[in-house]
Amino acid sequence: MSLIGLLSVLDVLLEKKMEDLLLDLPVSDDIKNTLLGYDTPYSCAYKLCLTYERGEFDQLEGCSALMGYDLTQLTSHYVQAVKWADELHTLLQVPSQ
Repeated sequence: MSLIGLLSVLDVLLEKKMEDLLLDLPVSDDIKNTLLGYDTPYSCAYKLCLTYERGEFDQLEGCSALMGYDLTQLTSHYVQAVKWADELHTLLQVPSQ
């Protein structure tokens, strides 16, 4: 799931359309389709993260119940994912000339 989280910000980091980026990435169709908004085995977990990110806390229970996910772990998992994305962003930045 962390891979989907990282890839979900790749379009912003690289300033390209997600559809174009996914053409060249060697990841499964399920991962690609999740990032494009289609229903996949990963969709519910991805939607859970997006819902948390948007602060729509009243909507978290639906997907978490379907997945059997303990919502008490969501904050720490989300913070870990944000740190990982921040590290990736730092690595991808091109130094000014």
